[in-house]
Amino acid sequence: MDPTELPEIEAWVGIVGDFDPKSFCAANVPVAHAFALAEIFWPDFIEYRGMVLLKSAFDEDAVAAWIDRLDGDRAAIEGVVNELHLWDVFGLESDAEYRALAAIAPKVAKMWKAAAYEAFPAKRFRVTLAEGPDSYGPTLTIFTLD
Repeated sequence: MDPTELPEIEAWVGIVGDFDPKSFCAANVPVAHAFALAEIFWPDFIEYRGMVLLKSAFDEDAVAAWIDRLDGDRAAIEGVVNELHLWDVFGLESDAEYRALAAIAPKVAKMWKAAAYEAFPAKRFRVTLAEGPDSYGPTLTIFTLD
């Protein structure tokens, strides 16, 4: 995707003449936003009862309820706890933003897998990316394979 299809980048290019991600971020992205994005793109994980779960989504009582509801099926529990709908993270306002998010999603999936391997090098992981007319936007889920 051409980043200048995004209205903010198009306006930036109209002022400065070209798109340089570093300059664009320096002028437009507060550190707090960058920090939050780093936490989403390269999340922390915890291990709980043999499962690897997104630390940001972990709630012991909720996980215990899912364990009961899903009869201890670890893959199913990881599938619930480790699911992120990217549409819930970003306020999308244009078709270009929807296309950009679809282009970003596979990169985020790779980052999740790398972050999980870094945290748990002895484990194997699969990251799924659901997209298409039957999904609620790009949706990431990470599972352990061991």
